[in-house]
Amino acid sequence: MKARIILASIDEDQKEQCERLGLPEPDATEDYYDFYFRLEYIEVAYLNGDGAIVLYYGCTHWLVEYDEQVWNKIKYYLESK
Repeated sequence: MKARIILASIDEDQKEQCERLGLPEPDATEDYYDFYFRLEYIEVAYLNGDGAIVLYYGCTHWLVEYDEQVWNKIKYYLESK
C-alpha cells in the first residue's frame, strides 16, 4: 500500500545555537515522502488532532498524510482482524 509520510526535522546546528543564545527552539520543517507498507504489519492506527494518520508499524510509529482512501483501507483491514 502507498501513502505520503510526513517527516518533521529540526536543524541540529540551529537548535544548539538557539539553546546557547537562550532563544526558543526553531520550528521543525516538514518533508513529505512516498511510503510503501504492508497492512498486515500495522498494529494500531488512529487519526490525530492535526488530521494525519498515525500508524504503529512494528516497533515505531509513522505520521501519514490523511487520505480518505488510505484511511478506509487501513480501518477495514484492522476491523476485520
